[in-house]
Amino acid sequence: MFIILRNLSLLNSYWSLIIPYVSFGIPMAVFILVSFFKGIPREREESAVIDGCGIYRTFFSIILPLVRSVIRR
Repeated sequence: MFIILRNLSLLNSYWSLIIPYVSFGIPMAVFILVSFFKGIPREREESAVIDGCGIYRTFFSIILPLVRSVIRR
């Protein structure tokens, strides 16, 4: 990583911190979020649709509060 950042002339800059954190952090966050979304029972989404919720209301009112503990960390 040091050699790559040195070749790009990014040493001693904020970009030398931002690039590694983003490149390693986002894939791990996506992996964790996908596993949590798969763990939510399909019946909860179906019951929200039966009650009249649209796709966005289902996501923000039902799904997002269930995975809030993962997003906060």
